[in-house]
Amino acid sequence: MANLVRPSTLEELIPMDFKQQWNLTSQTRLSFPTQLKESEFQYEYSVPLDKKGQKEFMIQHKIVKESGKKEDRLKTIREWAIDRGYRIVLYQNI
Repeated sequence: MANLVRPSTLEELIPMDFKQQWNLTSQTRLSFPTQLKESEFQYEYSVPLDKKGQKEFMIQHKIVKESGKKEDRLKTIREWAIDRGYRIVLYQNI
């Protein structure tokens, strides 16, 4: 397994012969953003298991359904989420 090291300057990415040919001596610092946790992104939707909640979710997100069956609603919601790169979490109201 190879260890990867990020360059600290832009000039580290330029081949040595090119730097010598063009007499490049500058040292432009590169900064990288800190790594964000997955939870900081909103790629997840919570969908209730009950019929009323699912219908409200579908209306709110303008999802067109094929039939009124629970399995069809969930399939339609999952397909909608996958097409947009979202994750669906089902929950039950108590």
